[in-house]
Amino acid sequence: MKFYSALGFALVVLTACADTTVTPVSKNQIMLSTSGDPDCGMAGAQRVASKMAAIETLRRGYSRYVISAADSASSVGAVVMPTTYSPVMTYPGGIPLFYGTNDVQLHVTMLKEGDRGYEQGVDAKSVLGTDWQELVEKGVRSCAVTGG
Repeated sequence: MKFYSALGFALVVLTACADTTVTPVSKNQIMLSTSGDPDCGMAGAQRVASKMAAIETLRRGYSRYVISAADSASSVGAVVMPTTYSPVMTYPGGIPLFYGTNDVQLHVTMLKEGDRGYEQGVDAKSVLGTDWQELVEKGVRSCAVTGG
């Protein structure tokens, strides 16, 4: 039984993913929309959105950014099914099934050296850490974000 519990936990951890869409708003502004699986939690979705803000800043040739607006929502819920009996098999209940997403939206203003507000901006490379080049190339799709 311990094996199945560990296997189930591993599958949940491995499938904890997040998707981010980017909408250009102006030359130096984007809107990021990140949706994370229920097991990401709101904090996990926010970490992914923060990393993606830094990644998109570097991809677009900027070095710093300011988050000028942020919003979040969660539609996560759980359903617990009862034990079901049939003539051939018993299906155990009591296992919660989670559904929904944790959603984060960020309005990001990207800055280059010399732009107004540059000194107050967040340095994108420092947010991503030493493996920033790999993250810029691949992006972030997991709530188990590393770096920074």
